[in-house]
Amino acid sequence: EFPTGTGHWGYSGGLTFVKTTDPAVLFLNLDYFHSIPKHEEGFGKMAPGDSYEYGVGMAFALNEKLSLSLSFDQRITKKTKQDGVRLIETDSNVVMFNIGGTYAVSDNTSVGLSVGIGLTGDAPDVTILMRVPFTM
Repeated sequence: EFPTGTGHWGYSGGLTFVKTTDPAVLFLNLDYFHSIPKHEEGFGKMAPGDSYEYGVGMAFALNEKLSLSLSFDQRITKKTKQDGVRLIETDSNVVMFNIGGTYAVSDNTSVGLSVGIGLTGDAPDVTILMRVPFTM
C-alpha cells in the first residue's frame, strides 16, 4: 500500500487578508504548520519539518456570474530531524502559479476550475482542481 501523509499529528494556523477594489478582490494568506515529533520503530525520534506558506492573488469579476483569478503560492518546509539530526534533502520549496475561473450556476451552486503551474523542482509540474461548492 502507498503511504498517505507522514503519520504524524500536527497543528496549523493561518491568517487571511482580503481587500475589495470593485470589480477585483485582492487577498493574502499566511499559514504555519507544525508536525509533532514521535518515536518510530527502528528509526528513533522522527520530527518532520515545519512548513511556512503564503499566497497572494487577485480575483476579478467579468460579470455577475463569471470571475477569473490569479494567484502565487509558496510553501517552504524545513528539514526532517531524526534523533535531533537534520536529514539531508528532506526540505522543500514548492512554488505554484494558479489561474482559475468560477461560474455561478445558480444562487446556491458554482463551478470552479483552476490550473496550477509548478515553478520549482519540488512543485508538481501541473495541477488541475475542480470545485463545486453549494449551499443548502
